[in-house]
Amino acid sequence: MGDIKFHLKDGSQFVCRAIGVVKYKNKILLQGRKGKNTWGFPGGSISCFESSDEAIIREFKEEIGERVKISKLLAIVENFFNYLVEYNVHQISFYYLIELDNNSELLKIKEFNGIEEGKDLIFKWFNLDDTKTIIKPREIFEELKKVDGNIKHIILKEI
Repeated sequence: MGDIKFHLKDGSQFVCRAIGVVKYKNKILLQGRKGKNTWGFPGGSISCFESSDEAIIREFKEEIGERVKISKLLAIVENFFNYLVEYNVHQISFYYLIELDNNSELLKIKEFNGIEEGKDLIFKWFNLDDTKTIIKPREIFEELKKVDGNIKHIILKEI
């Protein structure tokens, strides 16, 4: 099935994503791309007829080769932003708190490469108190640091 991602006649894009928030001790796992200076939460587009929880499990298997366990849904985020000055994006994302297996070697490695072909992904553990790293969207990072057990509905309008 194809991803729930499409361009509209006006050039804008709609996308539906599943995002994983992995915390370990006082660290959080973020992903970036080689040669870029920004970081975000791991995840990807949801495929048509795939649930968001199925998507995040699939994405972690594809990107880092690990099976993950979903703890709970943290937030549903509606994000409106401009992508690289090329087009406007309307993105709906489901943010899940997930866990790696306690025996995962990835819990011991500060930075590692993703395994998905052609993506050039890098994964890195960051301190939860980090204020210098360029994290996109920053507002989500700040909100998710305050996880209190309640599902949050967050709307970000940058355009």
